[in-house]
Amino acid sequence: MPARFTLRKAGKLFRLGPAELRDLLEAQWALLSSRRSVRSRPIGTLIENQGAEEVELLEPEQLKRARELALAVERVVENGLGRPTCLVKAIAIQRMLARRGIGPGIVRVGASLAGGSLKAHAWVEVGGEILGDTEEHVRSFEPVSDMRLIEF
Repeated sequence: MPARFTLRKAGKLFRLGPAELRDLLEAQWALLSSRRSVRSRPIGTLIENQGAEEVELLEPEQLKRARELALAVERVVENGLGRPTCLVKAIAIQRMLARRGIGPGIVRVGASLAGGSLKAHAWVEVGGEILGDTEEHVRSFEPVSDMRLIEF
């Protein structure tokens, strides 16, 4: 069921500070542009296989900022325009991190076989932390391989 913009949500929006509002606007733009990129790219040209990468630990301020950006994307996914796929969401988070030099933010793809059906999921990891998703949910998927988003 689509989320509805209610007076309660409007009230929360007006209580946000300027930086949080900027993050929300950037998150909405990142989600829309990531969806366009996913839809316009031929299959197989969005990611490339990589060897296993070393986890680069982030400074506490960078990790805090990465969490704030992921939260902004989560809020827009719940309340903004459209309902993006997990891949679009992951790409949006990764792009927002890259714009600020936080990272490397790595888009991971995993698969799961549950109840006889194959399911796939995408998420972002940065500094050894999962962003925009819960560790419990992500751990239910087996990473397909180490992949990196091809910038375009």
